[in-house]
Amino acid sequence: MRGPDRPRPLAEEPPRFIASPVGPAARGGRGRSREGTLRSICAVLPLLLAAACADSTSGPPPGTRNVILATVADGVSGSALLAAGSGGPSTVWVTLQGLAPGVTYTGWVSRGSCQNPGAVVVTLAGMSTTTTAGSAITREVPDSVLAAGFHIVYAKPGLPPPPVACGNTD
Repeated sequence: MRGPDRPRPLAEEPPRFIASPVGPAARGGRGRSREGTLRSICAVLPLLLAAACADSTSGPPPGTRNVILATVADGVSGSALLAAGSGGPSTVWVTLQGLAPGVTYTGWVSRGSCQNPGAVVVTLAGMSTTTTAGSAITREVPDSVLAAGFHIVYAKPGLPPPPVACGNTD
């Protein structure tokens, strides 16, 4: 008979899973310790979960184009995101940095490229700021602007307006 102080014999124990280290370290040889193995699993697990949960359609949605507005003058630079409208007009979002405080910059989308400009397709809202931190605008544009062969320009006041930032859509 068993008392409370006597362990249950192995033959009477139901089979169960017991976590134990495996490999050379468990057999007294060289290899990872249980703690090292657990650390490795804990380090890799978030990466595996992120990969498993990632959306297979990640990246820019179809009909979306990112455009870098490179500095032409005065240290102004920025970016634009062109997005096809779902059942409506397309949209351009422009962000600029390095603007001179109190100056209103004009913008437009033209055919051609920054190196070989063509006719203006659509004007964009003027941008101004009270700091050099930056400013942003949003504007509806024709769907054709999403195709290659266009560029986005921002310029400071003047006739003709001298460009300060430009980016090709292709």
